[in-house]
Amino acid sequence: MDKLAISENKIVFEITERTAINDMVSFKEILDNYRSQGYMVAIDDAGAGYSGLKTIHEVRPHFIKIDMDLIRNIDKDSFKQSLIKALIDVASTTNIKIIAEGIETKDELKTLILLGVHAGQGYYLRKPDKSFPILDEDLIKKDEIGREKCLLY
Repeated sequence: MDKLAISENKIVFEITERTAINDMVSFKEILDNYRSQGYMVAIDDAGAGYSGLKTIHEVRPHFIKIDMDLIRNIDKDSFKQSLIKALIDVASTTNIKIIAEGIETKDELKTLILLGVHAGQGYYLRKPDKSFPILDEDLIKKDEIGREKCLLY
């Protein structure tokens, strides 16, 4: 990392919800060790795997990536909207950032922005790429003084 001039606070360990954590005590000790060094933690595919809310509670991640099954057609599903809004409410009081995965339509994106999702990814925004291209301005919501409120990638 020194050779590449990358600091620890730029690295996020991503934990997938599709894999069971069999020894939570040891797992949390390992995570705490990395957190103390400045690394961050994300839970990937939240809502698709093992004990989602329990894992979120135990791990206390910096980021929660919402599985694409909960994002698909969210603009037409008030129950999904309620679930995501509840997670956003929790995130606002716990300093967690919510990332929506698998955004494929303009209406999904619009709904997620209105719900207050912090970030997103998906084919509607951009197909996977090795580079970090700049998004079109019309895909980034800005506040009244021009700051980006919802960074979508």
